[in-house]
Amino acid sequence: MSIQQHTHRQANLFSPTLIGEVELDNRIALAPMTRVSAGADGVPTDRIGGYYRVFADGGFGLLITEGLYIDNQASQGHFFQPGIANLSHAAAWRRVVDGVHASGSKFFAQLMHAGSQSQGNPRTTAT
Repeated sequence: MSIQQHTHRQANLFSPTLIGEVELDNRIALAPMTRVSAGADGVPTDRIGGYYRVFADGGFGLLITEGLYIDNQASQGHFFQPGIANLSHAAAWRRVVDGVHASGSKFFAQLMHAGSQSQGNPRTTAT
């Protein structure tokens, strides 16, 4: 069953809405979920792109990424966590975002810094 097949009672869920100036086709969103399926270097893989594309193709109005680390020194929380800390990360995310947008969904990034909770930052050593 597609999300477009709905009852009258659920009609508001399927109506457009705004978040700031971003218009969503409907109010169905994919919550951010940590999946740690990037490459060891934090670059989003084709697998990540495919994962988000399934939800976009299914008609979700908004997709929110898992937490993306924001610098190469201290913010990575897990091994294989995707990042948005350098140009190679940004270029790979561009492909993912383009695929999501091609299906009509909007895409928000959840930015994170693991701080003292880091479990997999290869640039730090144990103390």
